[in-house]
Amino acid sequence: MKRIFAFILAAMTVMAVSLPALAAGEGFVNMRCTERYSNALFSDVPRDAWFRDSVAAVYELGLMRGTGEGVFGPEKTVSIAEAVTLAARLHSLYHGSGLALRRPGEGEEWFYPAIEYAMNSGILDGVPPDCSVAATRRELTVVLGRALPKEALPQINDVPDNVLPDVKQRQPYAEDIYRLYRAGVLTGNGDRGLFAPEQPIDRASAAAIAARMAYRSLRQKFTLPQRTWPDLKPLPAADASFFADTAMLGNSLVEGLQYYSDLKVAYFGKTGANVFENRLEEMLNYSFGKVYLEFGVNELGYSIDAVIKQYGEIVDRIQERLPDADIYIMTLTPVTEKKDAEGLFTRDSTENFNAALYRLCQEKHCWYLDCYSLLLGEDGWLPSEYAGWDGSPHLSEKGYMVWADIIRSYYT
Repeated sequence: MKRIFAFILAAMTVMAVSLPALAAGEGFVNMRCTERYSNALFSDVPRDAWFRDSVAAVYELGLMRGTGEGVFGPEKTVSIAEAVTLAARLHSLYHGSGLALRRPGEGEEWFYPAIEYAMNSGILDGVPPDCSVAATRRELTVVLGRALPKEALPQINDVPDNVLPDVKQRQPYAEDIYRLYRAGVLTGNGDRGLFAPEQPIDRASAAAIAARMAYRSLRQKFTLPQRTWPDLKPLPAADASFFADTAMLGNSLVEGLQYYSDLKVAYFGKTGANVFENRLEEMLNYSFGKVYLEFGVNELGYSIDAVIKQYGEIVDRIQERLPDADIYIMTLTPVTEKKDAEGLFTRDSTENFNAALYRLCQEKHCWYLDCYSLLLGEDGWLPSEYAGWDGSPHLSEKGYMVWADIIRSYYT
């Protein structure tokens, strides 16, 4: 018979709470509580804290303890050593009669038996180079995911490949993370399930993950919105790791981003470049997971149909050589009112070209990065503080910095 956490509510300040072990039908026959949790055990775990039940669960199962002096330390980061130890304890608890965690020998670090156990049980491929550093969300998730067999993590959520904005299937750790999302162990942040793989993880979050792995009744059912090309919505700013596999191909505006912004990508810009002459083949000598394109400034005045046709051939070439890459087509930037009056780089011509780019994104399944609208001033023109040496379309240093922030905030 399926059992769940039994937390008895009462008005008493101090109260013991017991978490019954799950029955064999749950697949966790060896999960046995060895301790009893009390509401007065940790002064920094209030009854109404979102992580309270998780802390109680991992404490009673012997998976996690406090950090001393009656505190759990929910906001403290988890080290590599602590992450591996948690995974080793979970594996040992699940398998019951499997390898037991021995006590450290004389002169050994406290965590060495867990490292040894994790290597012997397939949780780790080797000894981490520095066990004292903070573990990332990715590192903790991977070792915990390997602590239980696949049959202990059945799918309860539909989470298609590549639906997570910051975890793509081409990444070596993706399968471990997607498995835990599908099992309801991970839910991510926000309505799109952001995972933030390279961010440190705190003890409260680690307790929640471990508790959901131990108790199926705590696992979460949810639905993530399906993303369809070509629109992008704002997300929390992506960190540098998101752009580690990114290339940017285009004209002198790309060179401006390279020189004046702090966006770290592989730049393949060239003054005067256009859809007919550019550094595409040079870029395709390398492997990238994300490609940003910026063309159109040097093509204004030509037939839009001819330019878009050639633009599409660039996209085809990238998709052929880099089939797993996300392609972002960036719009033309706004013009100043003065530039509009000169007659070539006009507001109308820019907006018409951007509309053609949108249709191209729909056809080719690319992402449409609307830099135009996001750089536009309230009066419908490029603000003078963003205008570059020629007024527009080139930008000032401040303009390029704002553009870089747009790139960080609109992605998939």
